[in-house]
Amino acid sequence: MLSPARVIDESHDSLAPASAPSAGLIVLGSILLSAGVLVLPWWTGMMHLFQYLYLVLALFVGVVLYRTTPILYLGFTWWLWFLSQFVSRFIDYQLGAMKTDFIPLTPYLVGGLTVLTVLRYRARLLDRDYFPFVLVLAGIAYSYAIGIVNNGLVTATSGLLKWMVPVFFGLHIALHWRDYPAMRQGLQRTFLWGVVVMGLYAVLQFYALPEWDRFWMINAEWDLSSTGRPRPLMVRIYSTMSDFGTFATVMMAGVLVLFSLSVRKHLLAAVPGYAGFLLTVVRSAWGGWVMAIMMMALWIKGRMRRRLFGALLLGALILAPLASTPEIANRLSNRFGSFQNLEDDRSMEVRIQIYRNNSLRALTSPLGEGIGIADVNWDSGLLMIAYRLGWPGLLVFAVGLLMLLRLLWRSRIQIDDPFASICVAIAFAILALLAFNNQMVGVRGATFWCFAGLAVASYRYHRAEEEEDEYEEEVWEEE
Repeated sequence: MLSPARVIDESHDSLAPASAPSAGLIVLGSILLSAGVLVLPWWTGMMHLFQYLYLVLALFVGVVLYRTTPILYLGFTWWLWFLSQFVSRFIDYQLGAMKTDFIPLTPYLVGGLTVLTVLRYRARLLDRDYFPFVLVLAGIAYSYAIGIVNNGLVTATSGLLKWMVPVFFGLHIALHWRDYPAMRQGLQRTFLWGVVVMGLYAVLQFYALPEWDRFWMINAEWDLSSTGRPRPLMVRIYSTMSDFGTFATVMMAGVLVLFSLSVRKHLLAAVPGYAGFLLTVVRSAWGGWVMAIMMMALWIKGRMRRRLFGALLLGALILAPLASTPEIANRLSNRFGSFQNLEDDRSMEVRIQIYRNNSLRALTSPLGEGIGIADVNWDSGLLMIAYRLGWPGLLVFAVGLLMLLRLLWRSRIQIDDPFASICVAIAFAILALLAFNNQMVGVRGATFWCFAGLAVASYRYHRAEEEEDEYEEEVWEEE
């Protein structure tokens, strides 16, 4: 008689391709073909076609990777989330107008391929490890229905992608728990180089604001009182993302992932990573990072704990000269000083006033306003979720989220996996930021659900290993 772990293991398809050499050739050919086609708009002078080619070719490569090398598919989707907003700004600058509506949607359409995984394994969705995702999706589906009525089909559907695709992405990872080691390695590598690239661009953006970023800030009608002026040394850094808050959340997760890597790799990415993270001057994300570090220090044992403190010390020594430069030091000192002088903290006063003015409005909309509403932008994720989902959607959504948090907490206790502990710490840190912004939507949502899915996958993977070991011990004793 087979153990439960073995039965599950044999019924689960691996993410690994059936034929690695042929899959590699297919992937390489697809990428080269797509890169060649994307050059055509420059040659022909038809730059307005670029956004359509970008979307179609990214979706084409995504399908190829999803079917042949799914581990690369995860990394490819993340790079689309990392860079698509940058590509959109650059093309808008070339066109002289804000016309690239489709490029920012590309990562959601490519990430949306994971719905195929959910449909394929739909019989397993009632499992206690996956059911929290189902409840969250049900709450979002309710809000989508309300959104269609209140905000129109197109607007609601566009919002649905940003709400639902990140959940599908995380559930896709959790369902493929058998391939957790490969997914862990692939996403470690993705975030390592993502932190390097986005961090370096953030430093460039601060010291020499590129014209396409300046053009975008002016034409996107940013609130310059909070984002800074579109000039070097005066801008609030958002790197390749759409805004500084999103960039701060992603970089918070990225620099925390570095602790799971070797000291050499960590230090390689730490300088540009933390430089970019600090230049966002997003205090809530800084606080989330501190919270995650404290959790990791409590959970991680032995050699990994020593590596954690050693990396923190070396990183501080390396970053000290950069942080002491006058341009950066002034900005950081003003922002850190606000922690000690909360009475004169203007942003804190504004946030408190937002809660006072909008709490009643959010809680007295029992049916909710639905996904896609564009006339409110409160600096409170909790109020925004309540306002959009309404009482029925919020109840289902919150129950699913609480069940997931319970599972993540239990996984942290029952398994000895430093990377999984980091994933759980990242998920809890992002949730703590809900008091300030909606972390369940867009790239921020993708970050939360990705690491939550990794934690669930780790839990199931290690639990299956333990059951397999127990089964082998029982067979040995019987023999």
